[in-house]
Amino acid sequence: MSENTRPIPAVQSLMLHILQMLEDGKELSHKELVAKLVQKWELTDEQRLRHYAKSGVNIFDNRVSFAEAHFLKANLITRPRRAYLQITETGQALLEEKPDRISFRFLRERYESYARWWKAATTGNEDNGNESELGLDASDVITKSPEELFGYAESTQHNDLKEKLLEGLKDVSPTGFELLVVDLLEKMGYGIGRVTKRSRDGGIDGFIDGDELGLDVVGIQAKKYAENNTVSSNQIQEFAGALRGKAKKGIFITTSSFSPEAKKAAQGIDPKIALIDSQELVELMVKHNFGVKVKCVYEVKEVDGDFLRDRYGIAE
Repeated sequence: MSENTRPIPAVQSLMLHILQMLEDGKELSHKELVAKLVQKWELTDEQRLRHYAKSGVNIFDNRVSFAEAHFLKANLITRPRRAYLQITETGQALLEEKPDRISFRFLRERYESYARWWKAATTGNEDNGNESELGLDASDVITKSPEELFGYAESTQHNDLKEKLLEGLKDVSPTGFELLVVDLLEKMGYGIGRVTKRSRDGGIDGFIDGDELGLDVVGIQAKKYAENNTVSSNQIQEFAGALRGKAKKGIFITTSSFSPEAKKAAQGIDPKIALIDSQELVELMVKHNFGVKVKCVYEVKEVDGDFLRDRYGIAE
């Protein structure tokens, strides 16, 4: 597994370590606790800085905060002052038992206050034992942070939107698809586009003029295929041949995919050709708000500690 894909420790994996770091009974700030955990888990800079795409909230920091919130509900820790933590007698007693792991289930079974909170939080969210449409069950309401739930919902909606776009593209005619591709590239800021006349296209479906004088020209090939009809290396070679003398670069876009040989053929070829398959196409459409519109916007807010401290003297 590469360093860029190493997972960040889950909330329940962090719980025992968090409590152990408070074992001496001294007050510890949240920031200090996060720093100690980063060191203990030997997190890379990439893991430490990773954040939720939508909210920008730091993932590791958020998971530590979420574990703290569960400990507060179980009365294992307390907050003697803002942003500081301290273990309680209940927490000390638990560590004396030397548990191997602390989990949500463990807290439910051991601590009545936590069990009552858990029951109250999940009441009304149950769906007769079935998962919700998002694939989440009632316990996810309190075992996942709000940022994780928002991220999960956003990812689910994003994937659903791409599938619907792909379905919609199936109904577009080949000539309509060529126009769609040119319009999309214009929306992406490539320049002024035009669809070629079919009798004179020479294997090129359109052009994008990157400057007003037409000195930086990009040729376009737009192929509307079924999913199982992949683009071959021969088609890449033919497109490259059509580009020579007409455009310095080319973009080959398809509603299907490219064979391994086609991808290899596009590497190091002259003129340079960029390949965009069906998944990349709909991803670009969503990214550039092309063929989609904003349905609603959710705001995720947090306490502005700097403002409260600087203006009103509220301590960290």
